[in-house]
Amino acid sequence: MHSNLFSPPAQTFFGVPNHPLVFDAPRADRICVVYAGLLRHLVLSNHHRHQLQALGLDELAIATHGYRSAPSPLYGSFVARALSRDHDLRNVPGFYRAGGGVAHD
Repeated sequence: MHSNLFSPPAQTFFGVPNHPLVFDAPRADRICVVYAGLLRHLVLSNHHRHQLQALGLDELAIATHGYRSAPSPLYGSFVARALSRDHDLRNVPGFYRAGGGVAHD
C-alpha cells in the first residue's frame, strides 16, 4: 500500500493522534498590501543611510529600492496595531500575536 504524503498517518504516538499541520497561508497579494503599508510607516535612519552610502549606493538607488530601518519594539507594536485596523495580519510573515493579543512585527 502506498502512503500519500499529504494524508495524516493513521498511527498514534504515545496515544496522541498525528494531525497534519494546518496553516492558513495568506495570498501573495495580501502580503504585498500589508508590507506596502508597513513601509509607509517606516523611515530610513541617518545612520543606516550613511552605511548604505558607504557601500556605494546613491540617493536614487536608496529611494528606488525602498530601504527602511527596522523599528524599535515599541514603535513596531504601534505600527502593527495601526496596520491591524485595516489589514488581516494573521499568518503574514514577520507579524505575530504576543500572548494572544494584538499583532506585532
